[in-house]
Amino acid sequence: MAEHAPAPEQPRSQPAGQRPATPRPARRGMTEEQVQATQVAAERKREALEEGKVLTWPDLVYAEFLSAVFLTVVLFIVSLVFNAPLEEPSNPNKTPIPSRAPWYFLGLQEMLVYFDPWIAGVLLPGMIIVGLMVIPYVDTKPTVGIGRYSWKGREWQYIFFIGGFALWLILIVIGQFFRWGPWAIYMPWEPREHIKVVAEHLTWCPLHKDPPANMFCPVGFLIYALFNALVFTYPWWLRFVHKDWGERAINYYRQLGLVRYLIVMFFVSWTLFLPIKMMMRLGVFPLFWGIRLKYLVVTPWFNI
Repeated sequence: MAEHAPAPEQPRSQPAGQRPATPRPARRGMTEEQVQATQVAAERKREALEEGKVLTWPDLVYAEFLSAVFLTVVLFIVSLVFNAPLEEPSNPNKTPIPSRAPWYFLGLQEMLVYFDPWIAGVLLPGMIIVGLMVIPYVDTKPTVGIGRYSWKGREWQYIFFIGGFALWLILIVIGQFFRWGPWAIYMPWEPREHIKVVAEHLTWCPLHKDPPANMFCPVGFLIYALFNALVFTYPWWLRFVHKDWGERAINYYRQLGLVRYLIVMFFVSWTLFLPIKMMMRLGVFPLFWGIRLKYLVVTPWFNI
């Protein structure tokens, strides 16, 4: 009886939508584990490209490295062509008027006009650092916006960041171009030869031209307390202004909880109070229009 040869094995059909697997030749000097790791990396890159994503390594890091090299070359060429804007050597017998800090510290120097040194030089910079550290612990949407730059979903975060950055630039511009003499405001058309006496135009606190006898200003303290009350209770009164905004604020409070909500609103209140205090000092705050307040809160222990 004749024996039949075995039928050739039929190739397996690929599932619909799946690419046929193409074996990759092993490179010389590579172990089997390295070959498998290379194939896995290539597969991950292919899947990422299909999903519209880009891998951090090597795509993003490679582009960033080339950008850094290009920028370094540009800065090197600029430093060879243009001299640094240095002034004459310092003279201990001649103090420049006004004595300005470097531009990147002008924001802090300008804040010294509106607050006492311990607030402008210690408390506010410390609050900025601590506030940045607190953000991950009070973020109610940690997965929103990862890998994408989008306004939607993080509107308030963008508003506060852009507002804070713009405020810092405004402080630098004021200190660089509008301060002269005894660190007074000079408009571009005002002569620099005229030395202004700032103290003559300042009101110590609301309803008190001079420091009060008991070093306490109840009107200013009441205004500051009312301001903080409005900030901390905004989810409850905002619904009377706009119903949808009020509901979103209430939901935000529920997501945070009481403790995290109080922490967030503490930083928000100081963020809003800084430009308000600036307007009070410059005499352009609507409640005290034309009155340049030195302090709003006056106590025997501290002044704000």
